[in-house]
Amino acid sequence: MSWLEKYQPRTIENLIIDIRTVTKIKKWFTDFKNLKNVPNVLLINGPPGCGKTVMTSLFLEHFKFRKQEYNCSNLMKKKNIIDDLNNILNKKNIVNMFQNKKTETAIIIDETESISKIDKLFMNEIFSFVFPKEKKRYIKYSPFIFLTSSLTKKCLALKKNQYI
Repeated sequence: MSWLEKYQPRTIENLIIDIRTVTKIKKWFTDFKNLKNVPNVLLINGPPGCGKTVMTSLFLEHFKFRKQEYNCSNLMKKKNIIDDLNNILNKKNIVNMFQNKKTETAIIIDETESISKIDKLFMNEIFSFVFPKEKKRYIKYSPFIFLTSSLTKKCLALKKNQYI
């Protein structure tokens, strides 16, 4: 077991970050889970290595979301990711239906700033899931969490439509 694994926070209470940030994110998740009128987008910005991914995972675990994570710095098969998102968001989970569970999936897009101009079409496809033209069921139940270490133009576009 590495040092990082041994000492990484295991609960939200173990996070060593500004309490106002924890409070805002907790409120957003609570409101989202309770179907309050909050955007389905959360943009988390911070320097590399500050714990954005660990913090996000802890909040998702606390609020009982499954997570599907994509790292933009090593996206190989973009079509597969779009197909994957389509399956996750637009189809029902049969196991959950039989067990009468309502576990929803949160989509994490990490290292959003690494999407280049060439990948602009790919990011537009991602945005088509986040901001669909017609109402989709998943908008109420599946949050999109974008993690970034610098606010690029695409990140700033997200910032206009996010909660925090």
